[in-house]
Amino acid sequence: MEELDFAGCACAGGTLQRFVQPVIMGLLAHGAQHGYALLQGLRALPLWEGAVPDQTGVYRLLKSMEARGLLTAAEEAGLTTGRRRYALTERGRACLAQWETTLEDYRRTLDATLMLVREANHMDRAFTQLVERVAREALAGRIPVAADLEALLEVPADSAEAAFLGRRARDMARQTAKNHGRVWSAIGVDCRPCPMNCGFCSFGEKWGLVRAPQEWSAPRIVETARRFVAQGAYWVTLRTTEFYSLEKLLDLVRRLRREVPGSYRVVVNTGELEAADARALAAAGVNVVYHTLRLGEGETTGFKTATRLDTLGTVRGSSLDLAHLVEPVGPEHGNKELVAVLLTALRYEARLCGVMARINVPGTPCGDRAGTGPDAELSPQRLAQIAAVTRLAGGVRTPDICVHPPTLQALNWGANVLVVETGAVPRDVAESDTDWRAFGVEDALSLLLEAGYALDGD
Repeated sequence: MEELDFAGCACAGGTLQRFVQPVIMGLLAHGAQHGYALLQGLRALPLWEGAVPDQTGVYRLLKSMEARGLLTAAEEAGLTTGRRRYALTERGRACLAQWETTLEDYRRTLDATLMLVREANHMDRAFTQLVERVAREALAGRIPVAADLEALLEVPADSAEAAFLGRRARDMARQTAKNHGRVWSAIGVDCRPCPMNCGFCSFGEKWGLVRAPQEWSAPRIVETARRFVAQGAYWVTLRTTEFYSLEKLLDLVRRLRREVPGSYRVVVNTGELEAADARALAAAGVNVVYHTLRLGEGETTGFKTATRLDTLGTVRGSSLDLAHLVEPVGPEHGNKELVAVLLTALRYEARLCGVMARINVPGTPCGDRAGTGPDAELSPQRLAQIAAVTRLAGGVRTPDICVHPPTLQALNWGANVLVVETGAVPRDVAESDTDWRAFGVEDALSLLLEAGYALDGD
């Protein structure tokens, strides 16, 4: 390879002359010094790569700092050479404190830039082209092809390629979600021993974790919803089992709309629906139905795939929006499985999509295998990677992308929705009287802000 000469190019580097001021102030913080001593101190530091600050420039800077009140200068007594001793003023010490903040910001910027450059130098260029192709398709309103999405999931979650994927997904979130972060609140209204015996769900009657029906009262549900809305939740979800009657659910929704003011959206997560059921829910004040074709449907669950798809079709044909996550994901699930479920969500026109990791509950088949081989829980890095692919695939069709459990990395990689739960939680062995795992709306909003999202009302 031809050796290239980059002399004079910015990539070859230069000096750190802009940092002479804080270095002088740092030296003076230990006590007053005359100019010559400062110059020698500067030259002794390994900062300049042979291009040490010149004497004229240093004295010019000292004069400028004195004029700005950062330094005082006094003639040394008994000397005729005109040497002056320089000392920091209070203003100078305050300036030095500000420099600490500024340099920390520089360091973070340099670290991020260095990481970006390292990744770019070691990244497969074909992969970046693939990411851009998927993004273009999705932004044009088209559903990407399965093979492309599988290829995005194929790269290791800790690779430079995955990091690039995550950054591109975060860029898309700024565009398609208008950089808006939102909180999905969920109230587990009821639970009871369930004959479907899903391998990951604590409600299965075979597992014996839930021995008797449990149900929250309507006043308790209304009060909890009021709290969630007041704290800033965008959605309020009423999560009910198939044993909770539709009429009872409709009454609950109407009461919620009467007693809890606000612009929030009501979600129901219930059993299978027919067209008449969907119309009744919409008339009562429901905006969204959460329904999924889950991983391993019909194998690790007692539900039939065709029945689940029928309900998805019912929602698509109604005035209600569909929310459909890829869930519950364990590390054993392959890329083809994940993409098949994701494409199902997109083909049935889900407005909210995302990814939910499986929580291995002790006493369930999945939980009893937890921590051994491929049945351990999903890593946060892999969760973030799936969220990023979901964001890219959803494009303009699916503006809100959820991740559960919450992770900052997934938010930095394109997810913009976090879940807060209470009541009956199928990922736990008992009803939760408080926010599940002590993660509340305010915690979610704080994490969204940390990831750089704007919030409702901002």
